[in-house]
Amino acid sequence: MNKYIIIFCILIHFLLFIPSNTISAPLTLDIDDNGHYDALTDGLLVTRYLMGMRGSSLIQNVVDSTGQRTDAATLEEYLAAIKANLDLDCDGTVTAQSDGVLIMRRLFGFSGSALTTGLNGLQCPIETILKNINALTPQISANHVPTISSMASQTTSLNTPTPPIGFTIADQETSVDHLTIDGHSSNTTLIPDKNLFFEGTGGSRTMTAIPANGQSGSATITLSVSDGKKQTSTTVTITVTPGGNTVDDTLTNRFGMTFKLLPSGRFTMGSPANEPDRDLDEGPQHTVTISTPFYMQTTEVTQGQWQTIMGSNPSNYPDCDRNCPVEQVSWDDIQRFLSNLNAKGEGTYRLPTEAEWEYAARAGTTTPWSLGERVNLMGYYAWYDSNSGSKTHPVAQKLPNPWGLFDMHGNVWEWVEDGYDPNFYANSPQTDPTGSSSSTNRVARGGSWGSLSARLRSAYRYNFVPEYYNSYLGFRLVRIPTL
Repeated sequence: MNKYIIIFCILIHFLLFIPSNTISAPLTLDIDDNGHYDALTDGLLVTRYLMGMRGSSLIQNVVDSTGQRTDAATLEEYLAAIKANLDLDCDGTVTAQSDGVLIMRRLFGFSGSALTTGLNGLQCPIETILKNINALTPQISANHVPTISSMASQTTSLNTPTPPIGFTIADQETSVDHLTIDGHSSNTTLIPDKNLFFEGTGGSRTMTAIPANGQSGSATITLSVSDGKKQTSTTVTITVTPGGNTVDDTLTNRFGMTFKLLPSGRFTMGSPANEPDRDLDEGPQHTVTISTPFYMQTTEVTQGQWQTIMGSNPSNYPDCDRNCPVEQVSWDDIQRFLSNLNAKGEGTYRLPTEAEWEYAARAGTTTPWSLGERVNLMGYYAWYDSNSGSKTHPVAQKLPNPWGLFDMHGNVWEWVEDGYDPNFYANSPQTDPTGSSSSTNRVARGGSWGSLSARLRSAYRYNFVPEYYNSYLGFRLVRIPTL
């Protein structure tokens, strides 16, 4: 039988068949230099080395990747340097089945008679053996508490994420990239723990807090950093104000369609020339005035709402849910839907103009998306190619934009009233523009479940012939206020 197998079996025998009468603090022996003392890493490295194992067989499945000594050559060099001090039992030889077992047992916490039970040929008392083990390596400083910097309090407005809040982390023994960062909110109704978003590598990190829909108030976020043994924490206060552009006036008709009254106002339509992924038809940027308030539907029209008005459901995903957006509807189909709906005597409805749609989507923002510039937050706000599973999802599952409108980015493209002209912006009226009167194609906005994030931008324009339909095309409505 292979001699290494015999030695390993002897080692296991001595480890298992001993009394477990005492447990004490681990010895400061750190072969792999990772700041921890572990029989199954440091002890096995010594024992394998004494058994003659070298190269990959020395380190396989035992070396902690956070240690400073991780490759076999460095470990062999270090073990060779201390081998002269490994005669722990004073018998004049260094063996795995005696000295290796003593190290393993000590790192498992054995002391007293449990340390030497079953071992023969010991030439010195337990006290001397312990002294020899303690002298194996230079003393390692105690595990230090990781550090985290203080954070400045932040204020944001309703339905708007905070800017990235910077902080730094450090640890004397553990690589910062192996520290664990965790955050907990004192007010999970306002800011759920799952809405704390961390970014960064190395010592410099950021946290973004994303308020829950329609909630205002304050929350204290406790941010903790841990090295697995010790942790420290700091706190930051997040205040969400109810002011800004938010409008509280809502209206729900008897068909379950909810609308939010948006104020009249002025905004910059289109995208700046330096916006990433910009198309030429998004410019030039120009100032547009929306002269009168209007009611914008807070969600896309759902399959259930279409079924109620039209008596059928054309959707490609009918098993999704009655609250999933209706799709596979053309611009022409929507005109018939509007005719039926307006005949119900429940107000007057129409598609939004392209200007109204972008005004509502931006909700007072000037960034590529209403959530800001950071595409890595998109999953909180939109169903798109990275998270949709190639299908639609029930409306209002994601966070709304600052004006309380859901799914303005993603889920389904949204038809608007306007005809499409790639050059229309150059000569667009400044007040209440209604698009090209000569084009047969119609505009769609917002992107869909199958779109890249670039096509979810507030300024992105798409167009189709009015009879076109697909499983990624839907719409939302405007209700004309009653004077």
